[in-house]
Amino acid sequence: MATLLDRPFYIARLDSLISSRLGETAKNIRSIFDYVPSKEAVLFLDEIDSIAKVRDDRHELGELKRVVNTVLQGLDSLTDDVITIAATNHPHLLDSAIWRRFPYKAEINLPDGDVRESLWLHFLYQDDETRRNEAALLAKVSDGLNGSDIENIGLAARRRAILSGEESSLIKILLAVSKSSSSSARLISSDDPNTQAKKR
Repeated sequence: MATLLDRPFYIARLDSLISSRLGETAKNIRSIFDYVPSKEAVLFLDEIDSIAKVRDDRHELGELKRVVNTVLQGLDSLTDDVITIAATNHPHLLDSAIWRRFPYKAEINLPDGDVRESLWLHFLYQDDETRRNEAALLAKVSDGLNGSDIENIGLAARRRAILSGEESSLIKILLAVSKSSSSSARLISSDDPNTQAKKR
């Protein structure tokens, strides 16, 4: 979006702005909203649930509740020159007032089989079309993985291959997929019990 609009892109990793000192978190957040308007930028608020949780949550500290007000005030202070995008993996934690500040909502689901195949082909095999069959196999067993999981496993396998001077082992990659906490995959049984994965 920033590229299409030819605007600078700023990522605010909100979890890193939280401070143990009273009032420091709100000050850090306020500085973001003071800085961005002059840039006519696209502002991405990553992991917004870390500072915008429901204010009536009994388990949250008073300081974090006050931080939500700072975020709301900051969003309201932005002009139309700033495009603000927020992301969260925990939408149920967000305060309802935060939802009202964003007129458009988009749910990004886990990648389907075709997308997983393309991700494996790209991150593991560097878009080598001759490895399409391996990528298709990995796509089948990686149901439940997100794009980041596939990227991490693929890049880790390539790093190991470079360091060892040997080609990536498909069996080891399949095992890495099966052990991933977010994978519901179950590998087809093999003669070697070490290559089998338990169904989660």
